[in-house]
Amino acid sequence: MNETMNPTIKVIIVDDHPLILSGVSSALEKGSSRVKVIGTALSANDFFTLLKKEMPDLVLLDIIMPGISGIVVAKKLKQFYPAVKILILSSESEEEDIMELLRIGINGFVSKTAPVSNIVDAVETVADGCEYFGRDIARIIEGIERKVKQRTNEFTARELEIVNLCCIGLQCKEIASRLGISLRTVETHKSNIFHKLNINNNVELVTYALTNHIIRI
Repeated sequence: MNETMNPTIKVIIVDDHPLILSGVSSALEKGSSRVKVIGTALSANDFFTLLKKEMPDLVLLDIIMPGISGIVVAKKLKQFYPAVKILILSSESEEEDIMELLRIGINGFVSKTAPVSNIVDAVETVADGCEYFGRDIARIIEGIERKVKQRTNEFTARELEIVNLCCIGLQCKEIASRLGISLRTVETHKSNIFHKLNINNNVELVTYALTNHIIRI
C-alpha cells in the first residue's frame, strides 16, 4: 500500500565531477526512502549509453559539461524521452541559460549549494509531477519576467502585433492585409518602433526581440 502511494523514484545523475556524483547519490538515497539512483554519468555520451540499459523517472542534470552541454542533453531528452523528468542541479545561473532551459521545458532547477534536504525535496517534488525552483533561481526568473514585462510595455498592443509579424518574415503589405489596416498605418507603426529602439532594419528588430524575449521563434 505504501509503495503504491509513494512509488520508488529511479534517478540518473549526470555531472562531470566524480565527487558530486558520489556525494549527491549517497545523499539522495540516505535522505529519501523513495529514491533509487540507478546510474551516474560523467558526460552526455556516457549518459545516453546508460539510457540504453536503464530508463529513469528523473534525470538530475548539470548544465556545464565537457563536450555536449546539459542544455543539449535536456533538448534531446524532451524530444526522445518526454516522460523523463528533468531537474537541473547546477552552480551556473546565467539568465540566458535559465531562459533556454525554461523554453525546453525542464521540470525544476536546484543549486548545488542548496542544503541536501532541499535537493531531496526537489527530486521528490518533480517526480510527483510538480515543478521545483530553488529560491535563488526563482529570484532570477522573477527578475527576467520583470524585465520582459518592462520591455514589452515599451510598445502598444498594435506595435507588438507588428513586431511579431515582422519577426516571422511578413512584409508591410502582408501585415496590413493580416491586420486589416492600411499599408501607410503599418509603415507608421514600424517607423515608431524603429525610432523607439534606435534601429534601422528588420534584422535588428528580430535580434532585439529575441534577445529581450519579446518573441520566441
